[in-house]
Amino acid sequence: MPMAARELHAGAIYLHGGKYYRSHSFNYKPELGLGDIIVEEMNPQNQKTTSMRFALPKMMQIIEKKNVLGTEVVYCDLQITEYVTGYKITDIYSNELLGITEIDPPIVYTFPTKGFMFTAPHPSQIISRFPEISEEAIFNGTFHAVEHVLIESSSMLTGGGNAELGGISMGDSGAIFVYDGAKGGSGLSKLLYDRLEEGFKRSLIILENCTCKTTDGCPRCTYSYQCGNNNQPLNKIGAMESLKLLKESDLKIIENYEEYQAYV
Repeated sequence: MPMAARELHAGAIYLHGGKYYRSHSFNYKPELGLGDIIVEEMNPQNQKTTSMRFALPKMMQIIEKKNVLGTEVVYCDLQITEYVTGYKITDIYSNELLGITEIDPPIVYTFPTKGFMFTAPHPSQIISRFPEISEEAIFNGTFHAVEHVLIESSSMLTGGGNAELGGISMGDSGAIFVYDGAKGGSGLSKLLYDRLEEGFKRSLIILENCTCKTTDGCPRCTYSYQCGNNNQPLNKIGAMESLKLLKESDLKIIENYEEYQAYV
């Protein structure tokens, strides 16, 4: 269901069997757990759609916990509520933005899954390097970038399937969730949880070795094609500093994370 909501909402364009299709309606009845989709074949237009979405996590029960490089990490039962609020239409080849359409009311789907949560350190020492950016925006971008690179670099540690993992960074709080995208859980987040120290180290290496000079990074380091926030905000330097600070930190999980804006 999460994938259907993101990729088959009304107005979505998708490719299947070498043919282009457009979804005309998406009708989901959460009380029944059922839905129907009406699609039709369309002429190729060199266009693609990308859903705009956000998700809110709720920790239901802690299964186990441990310390990784000085930071508390908990593996837990989660309830994820996803909201698909609209979609962007872009040119496949140039990536030019052709239009944005809102979905009103948004598609809302809640499902149980498993995942882990930790608190990343605030890289306060870099604030002076970005006088034109607010402190909140720097931290928002920092933790969003940490979430992205941790998930996108995880395939070598989990045996593949990073596209089946979801992630949420809770604003400037430092709270980051990584979870199984499948209802009930698939075990992928547990594999990454078990190898998280190596995951943190790999993430830092990727950021340090990328030659891009932009503040927000690039597709080789901080960007994620799965991002529901159009890869904004991101802060590559902040993410590097935060990951370096992990081994010096003594951070516990944040319990009031629900007060912060979520980025996926």
